[in-house]
Amino acid sequence: AVEVTSERSSVFVQAGTVAVNRPGGPAVTLRAGDGVDVSAGGDPLEVKRWGRERAANFLARFGR
Repeated sequence: AVEVTSERSSVFVQAGTVAVNRPGGPAVTLRAGDGVDVSAGGDPLEVKRWGRERAANFLARFGR
């Protein structure tokens, strides 16, 4: 699932794997249960294991 706001883009993977990168930057690989928040700037992307509550709240916004 991907959500884009004016402040950041967030990506969460419920099943499978997904590669995420900024244009011209290195990719990170997310696996089931992982998420990443991508904000403006050049900070390295940091894959995090999302807790049950954050994942459920995120997916609820998509009716899941």
